[in-house]
Amino acid sequence: MPAGGRKAGGGEGGVVVGGHGVAEHPAGVQVLHRGQIQLVLTGGDLATRLWSRGFTEAFSGFATWAAAGNATLHHGGTAAAVTKAWQRTTEQLDDHPVTVGTTQLNGTAFRSITRAALKNPAYYPLIIKAWDVASGPTGTSTPLPTVIPDNLLSAQFAIMCQDTSWPRHDAKTIARLIDADKKTHPLAGGLGAGVWPCSYWHQYAKPAGITPNPHGPRDILILQNRNDPASPYAGAVETRHAFRNRAGMITINAGGHGVDTTAPCISGKITDFLTRDTLPRDQTC
Repeated sequence: MPAGGRKAGGGEGGVVVGGHGVAEHPAGVQVLHRGQIQLVLTGGDLATRLWSRGFTEAFSGFATWAAAGNATLHHGGTAAAVTKAWQRTTEQLDDHPVTVGTTQLNGTAFRSITRAALKNPAYYPLIIKAWDVASGPTGTSTPLPTVIPDNLLSAQFAIMCQDTSWPRHDAKTIARLIDADKKTHPLAGGLGAGVWPCSYWHQYAKPAGITPNPHGPRDILILQNRNDPASPYAGAVETRHAFRNRAGMITINAGGHGVDTTAPCISGKITDFLTRDTLPRDQTC
């Protein structure tokens, strides 16, 4: 979904600046508003099927950060040691959940807290807080961190579940998909293959049936963090390929969900794109 729009570059059309909702169906914006849009600026592709992969890629940034602070955090002196210790704690919670106040913290909940906090490096301490609670005595009254408010998730479901039709698998198929996902990305524990409310939504979606149109002017700029847990890099690459010569993509060697458009390596290129219709070549910075 577009985050905002304005006219730029001296043309008649508007400029759509989008977040991950635009990235899920970037061509949809092009087709639905073809007569009004001159340029499209979008983030990487949003695809839950890639979440486990994105989780694994993004976790490396947290592990490196935690290892650097091992003198005070005490969860491992190397990224590999932190990863192993985190996975061991998560597997223990799978088998033996702990009670935190009136809440039961199991492995799935701990993974979910971790994934949510991976969206912004500033949230890394929340993972440590949940980890310390999980490693402490059961029945502790220390509250778990709240990363994503319920209302935000509800709004997300309301949009995504109406965006497109979701498969309705039976229990055996779901279990098989989760097992396969666990084998491919063991760190995520099947997080990207679980059941979403969208599969049992009260209304059937009416998707627009729009596919990326690779024919047209070079007017699509994709900005993507290399280790984004929510809109994984692989999805952005798929989006880039779908638009062929129409698009350019800048990959930023950073974690978190959402590109810092003030970063020196991209701010000038974004300005040129919006004001001079100059689409940069594919690059990493």
